[in-house]
Amino acid sequence: MNEDVVTFSDGSMVRSILVRQSIGPRFACGFYCNGDCRSFLFAIFIVGENSGATYIPSPSTGILQVVWSATRNNPVRENATLQLTGDGDLILPEDNGTLVWSTNTTGKSVVGLNMTEMGKLVLFDKNNSTVWQSYDYQQTYYFWGGGWWQDRGSLLVYHP
Repeated sequence: MNEDVVTFSDGSMVRSILVRQSIGPRFACGFYCNGDCRSFLFAIFIVGENSGATYIPSPSTGILQVVWSATRNNPVRENATLQLTGDGDLILPEDNGTLVWSTNTTGKSVVGLNMTEMGKLVLFDKNNSTVWQSYDYQQTYYFWGGGWWQDRGSLLVYHP
């Protein structure tokens, strides 16, 4: 079994691609399906707080929270792949090659992909400057433990 795949008791499933370990909330990006898993969202989701070795909540007790999706209105099939192209574009084609989503960063000197402590997926250039990010607005993240985190741009604040 792939350790990056978790199936929940309601039938939803997560396949994580990138997990960000940090103090406070942990974020991951990958593919998420709800229900019969005939289609998937490419999304960023909260996978728990810094409380041990488990990244994704327990299928029996955890609650997965999607905080951003590139494909909310256009889910992909199971064999779609996320690709960082040689010319700097992050793309999501279906298994038949049909392009579903793109960052439109071709030719912008992208050299890498990262996830920030605030759960933003970022493409950066050779100077480590952000070329593209998944969202530009403040986010509020609620947790099943009763507290919540608020992204205030450059600061993540916990509210018990």
